[in-house]
Amino acid sequence: MKLLLLVLFAFSIVSCAKQNEDKVNVTTLGQITGEWQWLSTCGGIVENCTYSSDTNYAVIDFGSNSKYVELHNGIVYMEADYIIIKGNETSGRIRFSGQKYESTVSIVNNQLEIGRGELVDTYKKIN
Repeated sequence: MKLLLLVLFAFSIVSCAKQNEDKVNVTTLGQITGEWQWLSTCGGIVENCTYSSDTNYAVIDFGSNSKYVELHNGIVYMEADYIIIKGNETSGRIRFSGQKYESTVSIVNNQLEIGRGELVDTYKKIN
C-alpha cells in the first residue's frame, strides 16, 4: 500500500512539473520572438468571439530575423518583414512590410493581443 502511494505521489510531482514546463511566461514585447497559437478573435459591432478549434486554427511565427509568418489551418496566410514600435514594455504597434496599416500589439496576462481594426486576436506562446 505504501509503495502504491509513493508511486502515485511521484507521478503527481512529474505531472505538475510537466504542466509548468509547458507554460511559457511572457511579460514584455521583448519576448515576442517565437511561435504563437491563436486562441480567439473578439470584437466587431456585436462584440462576438470566434475560438480556435481542431478545424479552425492559426499559428504565427515572429522570427528573430524580423520575419513574420502567419498560417491558417496549416496554409500560409501572410509572410512579411515586421517591426515592433514600442509604446512601453507591454504595448505598442506592429508594422508589416508592404502593408499600409499598423496593428496594435500588447502583452496581457501572459498572452499576445493583436488589434486588427475592431477585432482583437489573442494568442498564447507555444515556443
